[in-house]
Amino acid sequence: MTDLDFAFINMLPHDKKRLGYKENLLNLLAPFFSPPRLQRFFRLKGLNTQGGNILLPLGPGQMAKMHEDYKKKVIKYAFDFLSAYTLPVLAVDRRLKNIFSKSKNNCGIIYGDYFILALAYVLIHAAVLKYPVDRIILAGSINGCYEFLEAVCMLGLPVAIQNYNPVHEEILAYNLLYSKGIVLNVGFFDPYQITDKDIVIFFDAQLYTAALSVPRKFYIQLTDSSENLAPLLEQELRLNRMDFRLHHLAPILETCLLLKAGYFSSGNEKTKTEPKKPVDFKILQKIGYDLCLWELFLDKAV
Repeated sequence: MTDLDFAFINMLPHDKKRLGYKENLLNLLAPFFSPPRLQRFFRLKGLNTQGGNILLPLGPGQMAKMHEDYKKKVIKYAFDFLSAYTLPVLAVDRRLKNIFSKSKNNCGIIYGDYFILALAYVLIHAAVLKYPVDRIILAGSINGCYEFLEAVCMLGLPVAIQNYNPVHEEILAYNLLYSKGIVLNVGFFDPYQITDKDIVIFFDAQLYTAALSVPRKFYIQLTDSSENLAPLLEQELRLNRMDFRLHHLAPILETCLLLKAGYFSSGNEKTKTEPKKPVDFKILQKIGYDLCLWELFLDKAV
């Protein structure tokens, strides 16, 4: 049996045309003609890791129409694959997060959330050191990651979270103010209020699209469709005939970093372990520095 370190599951970039779009027909045919399957083994030479790629041969629009029974079968197939190859961790295409987050077994599932936050902090920190920056704007929702927000605020510049529904972020701002004494601004996203001395990190594709009508100097896009962030790493995925956008890159790299740091045993080891301690963006940030990974992003982005 091939020695693997982890598994990665993804869906197609676009809907499969011959299955059609009618919900009833789709749910009738997909279990027979589009079940999840092992697509390939792939190797990332730069990180010396090998994975098994499970393909779900449906596109985003079709997956949204599938019944819960089919989605449960997808989850079962993925965990059966982990068991068959005695693998400790499953990296998941970020576009499938809403499906796998419903699984009763979330142990060993990685979506790349902490990798994206770690990368965001690295890029912000580098920009602040290199250029005159007046304000840091986080465009999108941060989903309660206090450690990340605290670290960004500690850079000594005004920090704002902006989106189209800022009321959801007010609890974050309140807790940071009364627990840490840190002031975090929350507001409605308006690209016309952004200046060339603001650095804007986009976590939301809709906000990034809106901002393109008002181009500024420091726009950094870290949405699922982001590409050309680290061409050398993306080229490794391309050589393996895999999508290289951030919805693939983030979960795969987060998994590889944790494996390299010993947070999970690799697939060819007999004893499997849980993560040493809860993973957060600071841990990913440190591992990335230790492995000189961030240099590949800094050369391109900042």
